[in-house]
This record gives sequence, structure tokens and C-alpha cells, in this order.
Amino acid sequence: MKNEEIKAIIEEVLKKMSVNVESISMEDNGFNTTFQIHTDDAGILIGNRGETLEALSYLIRRMVQQKVQDREKRVVFIVDVNNYQTKKLDEFREGLKTSADRVRLFKEPVELSPMTSYERMIVHSTFSDDPEIKTESEGEGKFRRVILKHTSMFKDAETEG
Repeated sequence: MKNEEIKAIIEEVLKKMSVNVESISMEDNGFNTTFQIHTDDAGILIGNRGETLEALSYLIRRMVQQKVQDREKRVVFIVDVNNYQTKKLDEFREGLKTSADRVRLFKEPVELSPMTSYERMIVHSTFSDDPEIKTESEGEGKFRRVILKHTSMFKDAETEG
């Protein structure tokens, strides 16, 4: 599905919600496309701790997916409002950096709080090329979390076994 078609679906949903939208811009970082909604009604769209934005994003992704001809092909994109997700992601990555520094310093695992599948994917991709940090997901459903471990922990386990 083309980005212009996704943008039209977003516009349609926002119109039905009677939200005043200044503009919707598209930003492609090579990994995915972010549809940035610029509005004075950000509070309505974001909600408490971003819960409304998460629900809105889910609804829009489902609507887009239903219009895709090939049901097996997943369309990946992000819906953001006034850079809320972008700022939240930057803060999230800063927290990850702090946790990784603790792992490097103490060589002890750090268990992160439960998070969404998208957030777990961010954690795994953030450390995929890090020679000192390995990531593992544990738990089920809404309690699923990532554990950061120092690579020396794996070397010690290999020599013991």
C-alpha cells in the first residue's frame, strides 16, 4: 500500500473524530515511515501516557492491513502526534543507554520493565551490533520483558559447561 493511501486513511479517521489537523507529514528513515500529525488537539489524540495514540495507531494499522491485497504482507509504519512518539523513543533510548552502562560496569544482568513488542524490538535492534551486550526476552503477554546481559556471562557459562 502506498504512503498516500495510508495518509488518506489517517485523514479519514481524524475527520470522523472531529479533530482539527494542521497537517500530516511523512518521514521515511529507511526502516519505516512515520506519519506525523500536527495539531492543536494533541491531548485528545495522545491521551493518558500515550494510550489513546497507541489505540489510534492500532486502529489505523488494522484498517490499512484490511485494504492490503496480500494479507501475509505486513505494512509497517508509525503514527505520531506532534513528535510525541519521537520524544518518547529518545527518552527510552537514553534509559537503555544507562541500563547498558550498568551492565558493562557491574557485569550483572539488568531486567527491563515489561514493554510492548515494538519497544522490545527497539531494544533488540539497539544492541544487535553491540559486542558487549546481549538481549533476551522473557515472560508472557503484557509481562514480557527484555534482559540485558554482558557477553562475558555467556563466555563463563561456555567454559563451565
